[in-house]
Amino acid sequence: MSFVSVLRRLRIAGALVAVHGLCTASTGWAAPVPVFSTKSGTITAGEKGVFDLHLDLKADAGSYHNAQFAGGLLTLYSGNGALTSFELGVGGTTRDFTYAFDYTTPGNFKPSFMLTGQFTQQYDQYVHLYDQPQTNLVRSPKCPPCFSYTTKLIAVFGWKTFSDSEKFTLSGNTFLTAAPVATPLPGALPLYATGLGVITLLALRRRRRAARPI
Repeated sequence: MSFVSVLRRLRIAGALVAVHGLCTASTGWAAPVPVFSTKSGTITAGEKGVFDLHLDLKADAGSYHNAQFAGGLLTLYSGNGALTSFELGVGGTTRDFTYAFDYTTPGNFKPSFMLTGQFTQQYDQYVHLYDQPQTNLVRSPKCPPCFSYTTKLIAVFGWKTFSDSEKFTLSGNTFLTAAPVATPLPGALPLYATGLGVITLLALRRRRRAARPI
């Protein structure tokens, strides 16, 4: 039985993150849950935008156990043309990926990620293990004092551990604003403005004195 799960929007570190997942599963199967966040949703152009993807392999209640990652590829996109990739690796149920992109020009950007991978899980099942020969001593119907040996196979059942793998694809995005760099005032500008004000004030006083009647 399969299902398509769309993970709800997550608000992490002040950034609204949309995450979507697609995987096929049975009852008790685990599910990879990503949290994609940015250190700051607003930076100044010329600074770096830092992004983090935290990934947990969450096990559901059921007969399955020992879930772990079995490889895959993560690609992070800056939203301004740059990208980088990481290997998912094998083993464990938790991953953390962090990367910083340069944003040299002002603007609004939509960084995102794409993750394709797989994980394995084990489950125990009561099955037919093997046939065991069993020999019995049987009295002959034609010769009551006589006995003979007969052998038949007896089915032996027991618990056996199996392993299955599952592929998944996840994607998501967040938003980042690179604000323009503020233009600093020249150091001499306040002094120039002060001098201009003094000159204007002196000129006004001269005019007033010249306008007074003698």
